[in-house]
Amino acid sequence: MKSVLIIDNNKNIRKMLRDDLKKKGYKVYSSDVGKKGVVKAKEKSFDIIVTEVSFPDMEQFDIIRQIRAEPSLVRTPLLAISDKSDDLSVVLALELGADDYIIKPFSFQEMAARIKSQLKFLGGVKIWNQPAMPALKYGDIVINPEEGSVCAAGNEIILNSREFEILYLLIKNKGKSLKRNFLVERVWGEITDETCDMLDICMDTIALKISQWSGYGLNILRDENSAYRIWLEPKDGEIRVQ
Repeated sequence: MKSVLIIDNNKNIRKMLRDDLKKKGYKVYSSDVGKKGVVKAKEKSFDIIVTEVSFPDMEQFDIIRQIRAEPSLVRTPLLAISDKSDDLSVVLALELGADDYIIKPFSFQEMAARIKSQLKFLGGVKIWNQPAMPALKYGDIVINPEEGSVCAAGNEIILNSREFEILYLLIKNKGKSLKRNFLVERVWGEITDETCDMLDICMDTIALKISQWSGYGLNILRDENSAYRIWLEPKDGEIRVQ
């Protein structure tokens, strides 16, 4: 039985989510305070954490930062929920380590689908129905699905599960263009305006995280046909790696 930790200071949301998820076969735990929620997350190994991003006892979004600062929780799927729908809030949540972002109000069907999608990931890496995937190297970037790790110039880069899968697909198909709908359906399982927007945000976040530590600038181009292509631009201005 998969376990879910819900952290939200809204009693009604906690109760309704708990009741709905229990009916769907999940073992559900909950907390109503941000700091207590972080403590509870550290005390027990949960399969997924669903958390509000704003709490009276914490700075906004700080709960994501604190959860991801705990080594044992770096790879635990984390689904952020908030009534903030602006791009800046979504980007910040993803950059801090959220694997997904749901805007309130949401339906229980949507929440259950997002949780189910996240639980297809293990240790930050999606378990695809295919033979073991080899580690890939591109420039000074090494991505290893078996270990769930990404390194650039020897520095470990923390990507959430969706960012990891997107980067793996882009590097595996370097030199080729991948259609937007293909990536969205592969990573999110459904094509909607929201998941398409999330893909664009993930692309920007991946490029930023890699370029910060790599000896290359990571470029992800979206062309007029809504297809993405990856290449590396050496920071010393030499010929790019395609």
